Amino acid sequence: MKAVFCLVAASLACGTALADTPWLFKAGISQVRPSDTTIDGDKFSVSNEVNVTPAIEYTFAPNLSAELLLAIPFKHDVEVGGNTIANFKHLPPTVTLKYSGPEMSGFTPYVGAGLNYTFVYDENLNNSTSVLKGDDSVGFAGLIGANYKFPDSQYGVAFDLRYINIESDLTVDGDKIGKLKVNPWVVGLSLSYDY
Repeated sequence: MKAVFCLVAASLACGTALADTPWLFKAGISQVRPSDTTIDGDKFSVSNEVNVTPAIEYTFAPNLSAELLLAIPFKHDVEVGGNTIANFKHLPPTVTLKYSGPEMSGFTPYVGAGLNYTFVYDENLNNSTSVLKGDDSVGFAGLIGANYKFPDSQYGVAFDLRYINIESDLTVDGDKIGKLKVNPWVVGLSLSYDY
């Protein structure tokens, strides 16, 4: 992960030396909105959260590109009946293969599909000495969005909507208690820079 951040920083430092390359960089924010949070059929509420989500994209063929979405870790509260019973952090890097349609008045629509790997950590049960642990998750990710490029500029604005399959096996003090299914919608807004 550190290597990816170093690559982004080094590329930005090069400035116009990378003009006319197939790279696109984004700096934005995303809201993670859990859609159907359950543990073995029992419904729970996981809080919506917003954080910074940079991305790097490489175009390798006409209309085809690969994007790596990164993030600053999200922290969520888990609630039952309005009471917070637990919280956890997760880091969800996502790789997506994207297809971009034709540009129309500065707008370029795109769709994509890929894989998400979610690192789950810092799990806590409120008012309890028991140890809660959630496994990392691998799942499908779908994407739809559009990028608007400002006239005579390398800058633009991107808006997208993702669906990510996130499921984590939970244990308390080493004993399995079920599978947490979060499966969030992720709404993103970014400033883009096209080298």
